[in-house]
Amino acid sequence: METLFGPAVIRRSATISECKTYRWTLKREWDGGKRVCFIGLNPSTADYTVDDPTVKRWMHFAEAWGYGGFVAVNLYPFRSSSPADCREWSNYENNGPDWYARDAMAQNLEVVAREAEGADLVVACWGAGVWDVAWLEIVLEKIDRDIYCFGKTKYGDPIHPMARGDHRVPDSAQPQIWSWAR
Repeated sequence: METLFGPAVIRRSATISECKTYRWTLKREWDGGKRVCFIGLNPSTADYTVDDPTVKRWMHFAEAWGYGGFVAVNLYPFRSSSPADCREWSNYENNGPDWYARDAMAQNLEVVAREAEGADLVVACWGAGVWDVAWLEIVLEKIDRDIYCFGKTKYGDPIHPMARGDHRVPDSAQPQIWSWAR
């Protein structure tokens, strides 16, 4: 059921660690239809009550493409609006070493694979911020299915839905197949 302003009822949920440091999933559902799995770089502070601008864009695209909801997962589970902070966190071998971060990344890998497998469409949208190509390859190998994107940067990275300038994603964008080639 839709209203003039989009879905009438949106069920919001998120899986967040007890310490609030990690977010494994963020879900928005408005009907029992098919689901999109969006894969970002790292989660912002959005949760089961707050829709940040990226979440609002994901809602727009999922609904425009005829889906009944989405799940958002990320290459890294560390919650921060700063990819630079996430990059520092992910360098767990040189941060102590921080085995909690290593274990969180391993747990996140399983979550990403499970959610991608259960989705009807998987859309990569982490932008040009990937700093660890080896980790990206591990994630992609674990997913092992067709992955789509909003478009590609000049280096072939999947465009983030909030990209600006030449890479701005138009509201009418359709998913296009993405392949990793660096």
